[in-house]
Amino acid sequence: MPADLLQSACPWRTFRWHKGQKHYSGTYWSATMRDHVIYESRLELSRLLFADFDPAVRGIVAQPFLLKTVLEGKVRRHIPDYLLLTEQVPVVVDVKPLHRLSKPEVALTFDWTRQAVESRGWRYEVWSEPPAVELENIRFLAGYRRDWRHPAGRALPARPRPGARRPTPPAPARPRTPAPCSARCPGPGHDRRGHPARPDEHPAPAPPLTKSTAKATGRIRQQARQAISAERFTRLYLDEHRSLQQIATLTGFSRRVLTDLAKEYGIPLREGPKDYKRRGTVERAWLIEQYVHRRRTLPDLAREAGMSTANMARWAKTHNVPLRPRGGSSHSQVLRAIDQASRAPSILRPALGGQGASERLSRFAAASAYPSLGAAASGLGLNTFTLVAQINRIERELGGPLLVRAERGRPMTLTPLGKKVLKAIRKMQDNTMP
Repeated sequence: MPADLLQSACPWRTFRWHKGQKHYSGTYWSATMRDHVIYESRLELSRLLFADFDPAVRGIVAQPFLLKTVLEGKVRRHIPDYLLLTEQVPVVVDVKPLHRLSKPEVALTFDWTRQAVESRGWRYEVWSEPPAVELENIRFLAGYRRDWRHPAGRALPARPRPGARRPTPPAPARPRTPAPCSARCPGPGHDRRGHPARPDEHPAPAPPLTKSTAKATGRIRQQARQAISAERFTRLYLDEHRSLQQIATLTGFSRRVLTDLAKEYGIPLREGPKDYKRRGTVERAWLIEQYVHRRRTLPDLAREAGMSTANMARWAKTHNVPLRPRGGSSHSQVLRAIDQASRAPSILRPALGGQGASERLSRFAAASAYPSLGAAASGLGLNTFTLVAQINRIERELGGPLLVRAERGRPMTLTPLGKKVLKAIRKMQDNTMP
Protein backbone atom coordinates (compact mmCIF):
# COMPACT_ATOMS: atom_id res chain seq x y z
CA MET A 1 0.00 0.00 0.00
CA PRO A 2 1.43 3.44 -0.90
CA ALA A 3 2.17 5.59 2.11
CA ASP A 4 0.08 8.50 0.74
CA LEU A 5 -3.09 6.43 1.11
CA LEU A 6 -2.48 6.16 4.84
CA GLN A 7 -2.64 9.92 5.28
CA SER A 8 -6.45 9.95 5.25
CA ALA A 9 -6.75 6.75 7.31
CA CYS A 10 -8.25 6.77 10.79
CA PRO A 11 -6.06 5.76 13.74
CA TRP A 12 -5.84 2.00 14.16
CA ARG A 13 -6.70 2.40 17.84
CA THR A 14 -7.79 5.19 20.16
CA PHE A 15 -7.03 5.83 23.82
CA ARG A 16 -9.01 5.58 26.99
CA TRP A 17 -9.46 8.51 29.32
CA HIS A 18 -10.18 7.85 32.98
CA LYS A 19 -9.53 9.45 36.32
CA GLY A 20 -6.13 8.67 37.81
CA GLN A 21 -4.48 7.40 34.62
CA LYS A 22 -0.69 7.72 34.43
CA HIS A 23 -0.56 9.06 30.86
CA TYR A 24 -1.94 12.41 29.74
CA SER A 25 -3.74 11.74 26.44
CA GLY A 26 -5.41 14.25 24.16
CA THR A 27 -5.65 15.83 20.72
CA TYR A 28 -3.40 18.45 19.13
CA TRP A 29 -4.34 20.83 16.33
CA SER A 30 -1.69 20.33 13.68
CA ALA A 31 -0.96 23.20 11.32
CA THR A 32 0.52 20.68 8.90
CA MET A 33 -2.61 18.52 8.74
CA ARG A 34 -5.10 21.33 9.48
CA ASP A 35 -6.83 18.81 11.69
CA HIS A 36 -6.56 17.25 15.11
CA VAL A 37 -3.97 14.52 15.73
CA ILE A 38 -4.22 12.31 18.79
CA TYR A 39 -1.41 11.59 21.24
CA GLU A 40 -1.23 9.10 24.13
CA SER A 41 1.31 10.79 26.41
CA ARG A 42 3.06 14.11 26.92
CA LEU A 43 6.18 12.62 25.35
CA GLU A 44 4.21 11.76 22.19
CA LEU A 45 2.88 15.33 22.18
CA SER A 46 6.49 16.57 22.20
CA ARG A 47 7.29 14.48 19.11
CA LEU A 48 4.11 15.76 17.50
CA LEU A 49 5.23 19.36 18.09
CA PHE A 50 8.59 18.66 16.47
CA ALA A 51 6.96 16.98 13.47
CA ASP A 52 4.50 19.84 13.04
CA PHE A 53 7.42 22.31 13.11
CA ASP A 54 9.50 20.39 10.56
CA PRO A 55 9.03 21.88 7.05
CA ALA A 56 10.00 18.57 5.45
CA VAL A 57 6.96 16.80 6.99
CA ARG A 58 3.91 16.89 4.71
CA GLY A 59 1.64 14.58 6.67
CA ILE A 60 1.25 13.15 10.16
CA VAL A 61 -0.73 9.97 10.92
CA ALA A 62 -1.15 8.75 14.50
CA GLN A 63 -1.40 5.01 15.20
CA PRO A 64 -1.16 4.38 11.43
CA PHE A 65 -1.21 0.57 11.09
CA LEU A 66 -0.84 -2.77 12.85
CA LEU A 67 2.31 -4.85 12.39
CA LYS A 68 2.14 -8.58 13.06
CA THR A 69 4.84 -11.25 12.89
CA VAL A 70 5.71 -14.66 14.33
CA LEU A 71 8.84 -14.60 16.46
CA GLU A 72 10.17 -17.47 18.59
CA GLY A 73 6.93 -19.35 18.06
CA LYS A 74 4.76 -16.48 19.31
CA VAL A 75 2.59 -14.02 17.42
CA ARG A 76 3.91 -10.51 17.99
CA ARG A 77 1.79 -7.38 17.35
CA HIS A 78 2.76 -3.74 17.45
CA ILE A 79 1.19 -0.42 16.43
CA PRO A 80 3.74 2.38 15.83
CA ASP A 81 2.98 5.78 17.30
CA TYR A 82 3.32 7.96 14.19
CA LEU A 83 3.85 7.82 10.45
CA LEU A 84 5.49 10.98 9.08
CA LEU A 85 5.13 11.60 5.35
CA THR A 86 8.19 13.57 4.29
CA GLU A 87 9.55 14.87 0.98
CA GLN A 88 11.98 11.95 0.82
CA VAL A 89 10.78 8.67 2.40
CA PRO A 90 8.08 7.91 4.99
CA VAL A 91 9.29 7.79 8.60
CA VAL A 92 7.76 5.41 11.16
CA VAL A 93 8.20 6.71 14.70
CA ASP A 94 7.96 4.95 18.06
CA VAL A 95 8.06 7.16 21.17
CA LYS A 96 9.44 5.70 24.39
CA PRO A 97 11.10 7.23 27.49
CA LEU A 98 14.85 6.80 27.60
CA HIS A 99 14.85 4.75 30.81
CA ARG A 100 12.60 2.10 29.23
CA LEU A 101 14.67 1.46 26.13
CA SER A 102 16.94 -0.96 27.99
CA LYS A 103 14.11 -3.34 28.84
CA PRO A 104 14.40 -6.62 26.87
CA GLU A 105 10.76 -6.73 25.73
CA VAL A 106 10.92 -3.14 24.44
CA ALA A 107 14.23 -3.72 22.64
CA LEU A 108 12.85 -6.91 21.03
CA THR A 109 9.71 -5.16 19.76
CA PHE A 110 11.61 -2.23 18.31
CA ASP A 111 14.15 -4.57 16.65
CA TRP A 112 11.67 -6.56 14.61
CA THR A 113 9.64 -3.41 13.87
CA ARG A 114 12.77 -1.75 12.44
CA GLN A 115 13.40 -4.77 10.21
CA ALA A 116 9.82 -4.75 8.91
CA VAL A 117 9.81 -0.99 8.22
CA GLU A 118 13.23 -0.81 6.60
CA SER A 119 12.40 -3.80 4.37
CA ARG A 120 9.91 -1.51 2.57
CA GLY A 121 12.55 1.17 2.03
CA TRP A 122 11.10 3.41 4.75
CA ARG A 123 12.97 4.92 7.68
CA TYR A 124 12.41 3.90 11.32
CA GLU A 125 12.99 6.14 14.33
CA VAL A 126 12.85 5.60 18.11
CA TRP A 127 12.33 8.98 19.78
CA SER A 128 12.93 9.87 23.47
CA GLU A 129 13.12 13.02 25.58
CA PRO A 130 14.22 16.10 23.57
CA PRO A 131 16.33 19.02 24.87
CA ALA A 132 14.16 20.99 27.27
CA VAL A 133 15.02 24.45 25.90
CA GLU A 134 14.36 23.48 22.29
CA LEU A 135 11.04 21.88 23.24
CA GLU A 136 9.88 24.99 25.09
CA ASN A 137 10.76 27.21 22.13
CA ILE A 138 8.85 25.00 19.68
CA ARG A 139 5.91 24.78 22.08
CA PHE A 140 5.82 28.57 22.28
CA LEU A 141 6.01 29.08 18.51
CA ALA A 142 3.33 26.45 17.84
CA GLY A 143 0.71 28.72 19.34
CA TYR A 144 1.22 31.29 16.56
CA ARG A 145 0.77 28.94 13.58
CA ARG A 146 -2.91 29.89 13.24
CA ASP A 147 -4.47 31.71 10.29
CA TRP A 148 -6.88 33.63 12.47
CA ARG A 149 -3.99 35.17 14.40
CA HIS A 150 -2.86 37.13 11.30
CA PRO A 151 -4.67 39.90 9.42
CA ALA A 152 -6.32 39.09 6.11
CA GLY A 153 -3.77 38.77 3.37
CA ARG A 154 -0.94 38.00 5.79
CA ALA A 155 -2.04 34.55 6.93
CA LEU A 156 0.58 31.83 6.95
CA PRO A 157 0.24 29.69 3.80
CA ALA A 158 -1.11 26.24 4.58
CA ARG A 159 0.87 23.35 3.15
CA PRO A 160 -1.40 21.18 1.00
CA ARG A 161 -1.55 17.47 1.55
CA PRO A 162 0.22 15.28 -1.00
CA GLY A 163 -2.00 14.82 -4.04
CA ALA A 164 -4.55 17.43 -2.93
CA ARG A 165 -5.57 20.41 -5.03
CA ARG A 166 -4.26 23.83 -4.04
CA PRO A 167 -6.95 25.48 -1.91
CA THR A 168 -8.53 28.74 -3.02
CA PRO A 169 -7.55 31.84 -1.05
CA PRO A 170 -9.87 32.29 1.92
CA ALA A 171 -12.23 35.21 2.07
CA PRO A 172 -11.38 38.01 4.48
CA ALA A 173 -12.48 37.09 7.96
CA ARG A 174 -15.37 39.07 9.39
CA PRO A 175 -14.70 40.78 12.69
CA ARG A 176 -16.26 38.91 15.56
CA THR A 177 -17.55 40.32 18.81
CA PRO A 178 -15.41 39.10 21.69
CA ALA A 179 -17.23 36.70 23.97
CA PRO A 180 -16.63 36.13 27.69
CA CYS A 181 -13.77 33.84 28.59
CA SER A 182 -16.16 31.11 29.71
CA ALA A 183 -17.75 31.15 26.27
CA ARG A 184 -14.54 31.56 24.28
CA CYS A 185 -12.59 28.81 26.06
CA PRO A 186 -14.91 25.83 26.62
CA GLY A 187 -12.02 23.39 26.12
CA PRO A 188 -9.27 22.39 23.72
CA GLY A 189 -10.46 21.42 20.25
CA HIS A 190 -14.02 22.82 20.72
CA ASP A 191 -15.76 26.05 19.78
CA ARG A 192 -17.75 28.27 22.10
CA ARG A 193 -20.84 26.04 21.75
CA GLY A 194 -18.91 22.90 22.71
CA HIS A 195 -18.80 21.55 19.14
CA PRO A 196 -15.53 20.40 17.51
CA ALA A 197 -13.67 23.48 16.28
CA ARG A 198 -13.05 24.15 12.62
CA PRO A 199 -9.41 24.54 11.57
CA ASP A 200 -9.72 28.34 11.30
CA GLU A 201 -11.49 28.70 14.66
CA HIS A 202 -9.14 26.78 16.92
CA PRO A 203 -9.03 28.37 20.39
CA ALA A 204 -6.01 30.21 21.72
CA PRO A 205 -3.12 28.32 23.32
CA ALA A 206 -3.82 26.72 26.66
CA PRO A 207 -3.82 28.98 29.74
CA PRO A 208 -0.87 28.98 32.15
CA LEU A 209 -0.30 25.67 33.90
CA THR A 210 -1.75 25.20 37.35
CA LYS A 211 0.46 24.04 40.21
CA SER A 212 -0.71 20.42 39.94
CA THR A 213 -0.30 20.34 36.14
CA ALA A 214 3.16 21.88 36.37
CA LYS A 215 4.13 19.24 38.92
CA ALA A 216 2.84 16.42 36.70
CA THR A 217 4.75 17.66 33.63
CA GLY A 218 8.03 18.33 35.41
CA ARG A 219 7.85 22.11 35.03
CA ILE A 220 8.50 22.72 38.75
CA ARG A 221 11.76 20.74 38.62
CA GLN A 222 12.83 22.76 35.57
CA GLN A 223 12.01 26.04 37.34
CA ALA A 224 13.99 24.87 40.36
CA ARG A 225 17.04 24.16 38.17
CA GLN A 226 16.85 27.65 36.71
CA ALA A 227 16.39 29.35 40.10
CA ILE A 228 18.87 27.26 42.12
CA SER A 229 22.09 26.36 40.40
CA ALA A 230 24.45 23.71 41.72
CA GLU A 231 26.82 26.40 43.02
CA ARG A 232 24.04 28.20 44.90
CA PHE A 233 22.68 24.95 46.34
CA THR A 234 26.16 23.97 47.54
CA ARG A 235 26.70 27.37 49.15
CA LEU A 236 23.36 27.36 50.98
CA TYR A 237 23.38 23.72 52.07
CA LEU A 238 27.02 22.91 52.70
CA ASP A 239 28.81 26.24 53.26
CA GLU A 240 26.10 28.08 55.19
CA HIS A 241 24.81 24.84 56.79
CA ARG A 242 21.16 25.61 56.08
CA SER A 243 18.48 22.96 56.25
CA LEU A 244 16.28 21.89 53.35
CA GLN A 245 13.32 23.51 55.09
CA GLN A 246 15.17 26.82 55.37
CA ILE A 247 16.15 26.66 51.68
CA ALA A 248 12.53 25.79 50.79
CA THR A 249 11.31 28.87 52.69
CA LEU A 250 13.91 31.02 50.95
CA THR A 251 13.29 29.79 47.38
CA GLY A 252 9.60 28.83 47.46
CA PHE A 253 10.14 25.20 46.36
CA SER A 254 9.12 22.20 48.44
CA ARG A 255 11.57 20.01 50.34
CA ARG A 256 10.71 17.11 48.02
CA VAL A 257 11.77 19.11 44.96
CA LEU A 258 14.94 20.25 46.74
CA THR A 259 15.75 16.66 47.75
CA ASP A 260 15.47 15.47 44.14
CA LEU A 261 17.51 18.46 42.99
CA ALA A 262 20.28 17.67 45.51
CA LYS A 263 20.45 14.09 44.23
CA GLU A 264 20.62 15.38 40.65
CA TYR A 265 23.50 17.72 41.56
CA GLY A 266 25.30 14.96 43.51
CA ILE A 267 25.11 16.85 46.83
CA PRO A 268 25.09 14.39 49.78
CA LEU A 269 22.21 14.95 52.19
CA ARG A 270 22.82 15.09 55.92
CA GLU A 271 21.28 12.64 58.38
CA GLY A 272 19.85 13.34 61.82
CA PRO A 273 17.84 16.29 63.12
CA LYS A 274 16.34 18.47 60.45
CA ASP A 275 16.85 21.86 62.14
CA TYR A 276 20.66 21.55 62.13
CA LYS A 277 20.94 24.05 64.95
CA ARG A 278 24.36 23.62 66.47
CA ARG A 279 24.19 22.09 69.94
CA GLY A 280 26.73 21.31 72.63
CA THR A 281 28.23 17.85 72.86
CA VAL A 282 27.38 15.32 75.57
CA GLU A 283 30.24 13.37 77.11
CA ARG A 284 29.80 9.65 77.61
CA ALA A 285 31.10 9.64 81.21
CA TRP A 286 28.67 12.38 82.24
CA LEU A 287 25.72 10.63 80.56
CA ILE A 288 26.50 7.30 82.27
CA GLU A 289 26.90 9.00 85.65
CA GLN A 290 23.63 10.94 85.41
CA TYR A 291 21.44 8.48 83.51
CA VAL A 292 22.70 5.07 84.65
CA HIS A 293 24.02 5.62 88.17
CA ARG A 294 21.83 8.50 89.35
CA ARG A 295 18.85 7.27 87.36
CA ARG A 296 17.88 10.70 86.07
CA THR A 297 15.40 10.98 83.21
CA LEU A 298 16.22 11.97 79.65
CA PRO A 299 13.93 15.05 79.76
CA ASP A 300 15.70 16.23 82.93
CA LEU A 301 19.12 15.78 81.32
CA ALA A 302 17.93 17.44 78.08
CA ARG A 303 16.72 20.53 79.96
CA GLU A 304 20.05 20.79 81.75
CA ALA A 305 22.00 20.45 78.48
CA GLY A 306 19.73 22.85 76.56
CA MET A 307 18.53 20.38 73.91
CA SER A 308 15.50 18.27 73.10
CA THR A 309 14.74 14.88 74.63
CA ALA A 310 15.05 13.25 71.20
CA ASN A 311 18.52 14.75 70.77
CA MET A 312 19.59 13.46 74.19
CA ALA A 313 18.30 10.02 73.22
CA ARG A 314 20.46 10.16 70.06
CA TRP A 315 23.50 10.98 72.20
CA ALA A 316 22.72 7.92 74.34
CA LYS A 317 22.57 5.82 71.19
CA THR A 318 25.86 7.33 69.96
CA HIS A 319 27.60 6.44 73.25
CA ASN A 320 26.01 2.94 73.33
CA VAL A 321 24.13 3.70 76.56
CA PRO A 322 21.06 1.42 76.74
CA LEU A 323 17.82 3.28 77.38
CA ARG A 324 15.46 2.19 80.13
CA PRO A 325 12.20 0.64 78.92
CA ARG A 326 9.10 2.76 79.00
CA GLY A 327 6.23 2.07 81.37
CA GLY A 328 6.43 0.56 84.88
CA SER A 329 6.91 2.63 87.98
CA SER A 330 7.40 6.36 87.94
CA HIS A 331 10.86 7.87 88.10
CA SER A 332 10.36 9.12 91.68
CA GLN A 333 9.37 5.66 92.86
CA VAL A 334 12.46 4.17 91.21
CA LEU A 335 14.68 6.73 92.91
CA ARG A 336 13.09 6.06 96.31
CA ALA A 337 13.53 2.30 95.84
CA ILE A 338 17.20 2.73 94.90
CA ASP A 339 17.81 5.03 97.88
CA GLN A 340 16.07 2.61 100.23
CA ALA A 341 18.05 -0.34 98.90
CA SER A 342 21.33 1.52 99.45
CA ARG A 343 20.51 2.06 103.14
CA ALA A 344 18.98 -1.39 103.81
CA PRO A 345 20.87 -4.38 105.31
CA SER A 346 22.91 -6.24 102.70
CA ILE A 347 20.84 -9.42 103.08
CA LEU A 348 17.70 -7.58 101.86
CA ARG A 349 19.18 -5.65 98.93
CA PRO A 350 18.55 -8.32 96.28
CA ALA A 351 14.82 -8.18 97.13
CA LEU A 352 14.58 -4.38 96.98
CA GLY A 353 15.15 -3.91 93.26
CA GLY A 354 11.58 -4.01 91.94
CA GLN A 355 8.42 -2.02 92.40
CA GLY A 356 6.62 -2.70 95.72
CA ALA A 357 9.64 -4.47 97.24
CA SER A 358 9.31 -2.90 100.71
CA GLU A 359 5.62 -3.77 100.81
CA ARG A 360 6.34 -7.41 99.98
CA LEU A 361 8.93 -7.63 102.76
CA SER A 362 6.50 -6.05 105.25
CA ARG A 363 3.83 -8.60 104.32
CA PHE A 364 6.31 -11.45 104.77
CA ALA A 365 7.18 -10.15 108.24
CA ALA A 366 3.51 -9.87 109.19
CA ALA A 367 2.62 -13.32 107.77
CA SER A 368 5.43 -15.07 109.70
CA ALA A 369 3.44 -14.67 112.92
CA TYR A 370 0.47 -16.73 111.64
CA PRO A 371 0.26 -20.56 111.76
CA SER A 372 -0.32 -20.80 107.95
CA LEU A 373 -0.30 -18.67 104.86
CA GLY A 374 -4.07 -19.09 104.46
CA ALA A 375 -4.63 -17.72 107.97
CA ALA A 376 -2.14 -14.90 107.27
CA ALA A 377 -3.98 -13.92 104.08
CA SER A 378 -7.29 -13.83 105.94
CA GLY A 379 -5.80 -11.82 108.79
CA LEU A 380 -4.09 -9.31 106.49
CA GLY A 381 -7.08 -8.99 104.13
CA LEU A 382 -5.22 -10.36 101.12
CA ASN A 383 -5.88 -13.00 98.53
CA THR A 384 -4.06 -16.22 99.41
CA PHE A 385 -2.65 -16.61 95.92
CA THR A 386 -1.29 -13.03 95.98
CA LEU A 387 0.44 -13.51 99.33
CA VAL A 388 1.95 -16.85 98.29
CA ALA A 389 3.20 -15.38 94.99
CA GLN A 390 4.88 -12.46 96.78
CA ILE A 391 6.65 -14.69 99.32
CA ASN A 392 7.80 -17.02 96.54
CA ARG A 393 9.29 -14.02 94.72
CA ILE A 394 11.20 -12.95 97.85
CA GLU A 395 12.58 -16.47 98.22
CA ARG A 396 13.77 -16.46 94.59
CA GLU A 397 15.42 -13.06 94.96
CA LEU A 398 17.17 -13.98 98.24
CA GLY A 399 18.20 -17.43 97.05
CA GLY A 400 16.51 -19.79 99.54
CA PRO A 401 13.29 -20.77 101.36
CA LEU A 402 12.11 -18.51 104.16
CA LEU A 403 9.21 -20.59 105.54
CA VAL A 404 8.50 -24.22 106.29
CA ARG A 405 4.91 -24.53 105.13
CA ALA A 406 2.28 -25.76 107.64
CA GLU A 407 1.14 -29.36 107.55
CA ARG A 408 -1.59 -31.27 109.39
CA GLY A 409 -0.94 -30.87 113.11
CA ARG A 410 2.19 -28.67 112.59
CA PRO A 411 2.10 -24.86 112.17
CA MET A 412 4.22 -22.83 109.78
CA THR A 413 7.76 -21.99 110.97
CA LEU A 414 10.72 -19.89 109.80
CA THR A 415 13.85 -21.38 108.29
CA PRO A 416 17.28 -20.15 109.45
CA LEU A 417 17.39 -17.83 106.41
CA GLY A 418 13.87 -16.65 107.19
CA LYS A 419 14.86 -15.74 110.75
CA LYS A 420 17.80 -13.62 109.45
CA VAL A 421 15.57 -11.93 106.90
CA LEU A 422 12.88 -11.20 109.50
CA LYS A 423 15.45 -9.70 111.83
CA ALA A 424 16.80 -7.48 109.03
CA ILE A 425 13.28 -6.35 108.10
CA ARG A 426 12.57 -5.35 111.72
CA LYS A 427 15.83 -3.40 111.83
CA MET A 428 15.07 -1.61 108.57
CA GLN A 429 11.55 -0.72 109.78
CA ASP A 430 12.95 0.70 113.00
CA ASN A 431 15.44 2.86 111.09
CA THR A 432 12.76 4.27 108.79
CA MET A 433 10.32 5.11 111.57
CA PRO A 434 10.35 8.83 112.57
